Amino acid sequence: MSVGKQTNHHFIPACYLKGFTNGRERDSRLWAFPKDGVKKAYGTNPNNACSKNNYYKLENNTKPLLIEKWYGDVIEPKIGNFLDDLKLNMTLDRNNEGFIWLLSSLFLRPPLWRNNIESPLRRCKEIAISMKNDIDAAGENLDISDINFIKDDIICIELEQIKTVANSLFYFNFKLCTIQDNINIITSDAPFILANPDRKTFGLLSTGTILLIPINKNMYIVGTKGIPLNGTHYASKYDVANINTIIWNASEERVFSNNDKFIMLDDDDNTIFYP
Repeated sequence: MSVGKQTNHHFIPACYLKGFTNGRERDSRLWAFPKDGVKKAYGTNPNNACSKNNYYKLENNTKPLLIEKWYGDVIEPKIGNFLDDLKLNMTLDRNNEGFIWLLSSLFLRPPLWRNNIESPLRRCKEIAISMKNDIDAAGENLDISDINFIKDDIICIELEQIKTVANSLFYFNFKLCTIQDNINIITSDAPFILANPDRKTFGLLSTGTILLIPINKNMYIVGTKGIPLNGTHYASKYDVANINTIIWNASEERVFSNNDKFIMLDDDDNTIFYP
């Protein structure tokens, strides 16, 4: 990759997305389903899905694509090797470096999380500008240059959070869940899902937090703290429909499937095919 070239950057690794296709290649067909229900499903592939132009391009660096090149050259191969080993051996090694990088990437890289970082910074800037306008109108001057931020600052925060997320994951026990060949798990543009039945506001290490992450079209994992999870769970058709519904609800803009239909639950808790 040329260090100065303009390009699309995956916020969800292509080596992960290809596991949700029938061909399991980066150019295999992947069906995208817009969440708004207005646009129709369309065909794409892992090379093109979940990417944004210059998403990780630094604005104030002599090597603007340094981070993305490092991720593509160093991190994504570790994730790909982990996913290949998991598919082959059907055994989840929670200490595998690729596993930690996969979960950290699915948590921290999507636009939904980036917006969570930017939102309070944008709000602080709006408040500072409003205060400056009031003070300037009174004939005084307020320097608010310190509240300015650029994309590099956001990327730096994301990178600093990797260690926190990685350390937090060691508190979780994980169970690998597999499904039948004739039904499939979907994924989304925000596939790292946190749930907590006891709290409205919670975080990764909050008491009762549960993790749900689709791994490929035939597997997903569940993570809990303090509750031992052993062996492999073989999910029923209802389980898959329920998990797909959760993935749909947690997505930001779209979900992805290996086929042009997938199972989920309707409002009456019945298993249906969507669309």
